[in-house]
Amino acid sequence: MLLCLLYGLGFSQTKMKTKWMPYIGIGQSHLIHEAEQRVWNYNHTFYDKFEALPADEFEAYSLNSTELPVPTNFQYYIKFGLYRWLNQTGRLQLGFSMFNTNLHSPNLYKLAFSDMIDPERGFTMSSGYSIGEMKVVYNNLSFETAYFIEQKLDKVNAAHRFGLGLNLNVVLKSQFFIYSTPFVYPNTSEYVESMVAFYSDTDIGVKHKAMSLYPTFYYEYRAVESQRAELWLTGSYSDGLKLIPMKDRKSVKQSQNIRNSFIRIGLKCILNRS
Repeated sequence: MLLCLLYGLGFSQTKMKTKWMPYIGIGQSHLIHEAEQRVWNYNHTFYDKFEALPADEFEAYSLNSTELPVPTNFQYYIKFGLYRWLNQTGRLQLGFSMFNTNLHSPNLYKLAFSDMIDPERGFTMSSGYSIGEMKVVYNNLSFETAYFIEQKLDKVNAAHRFGLGLNLNVVLKSQFFIYSTPFVYPNTSEYVESMVAFYSDTDIGVKHKAMSLYPTFYYEYRAVESQRAELWLTGSYSDGLKLIPMKDRKSVKQSQNIRNSFIRIGLKCILNRS
């Protein structure tokens, strides 16, 4: 499960108009909780039958080296589309969102490395790269449809709206970065505490163009209102299963439940137009 803080800016029209109107929102999400992400696809095969990460392609750097590549930590969130008021209380919304998600894996024990493989007996030994961490970046494109119902809260001079939606999410690209320290020095059995082994590649945690379907529940509360702008507290919960890639199902173990949940809370500023 992922819990993110989100803030953004949007534009709105009066409820008296029933034509389709555009909307756009820009924000940044801050990841404050994540569940461990399973790695279920490897890009490398050894001895024509064992899938693992190539230990011979890891590079050694001095600890805290400035040469060490690092992922981009900025997490953007952009949404745009069309909406219309169907009546005084109901709003239909159709649109897209683009966002990236940066995840952190606490250890590498569940990954398979090529230095663990015996040509005949398979995975029989421990790896020199199993102590460290992995960072994964997912770049997403999502189609969203939602219906909101808005109600006035006269006693507190505010309003709230709640809605149900369906998101079809596509992972366009995944990229991962592995940092292992200490590691077994080549051709010896000694650990080198001052060094770090590094490896990066694309499309491992989620295969290229993996697709997911997420039913979503929304809730928004209008905290501040003026003639030109409104400030809303927003929240949403999504939960879904990965549907595709079907052709890669043979590389997925049956015991792995490929499922993600998202909780987003944040602020939204609405600029009103007549």
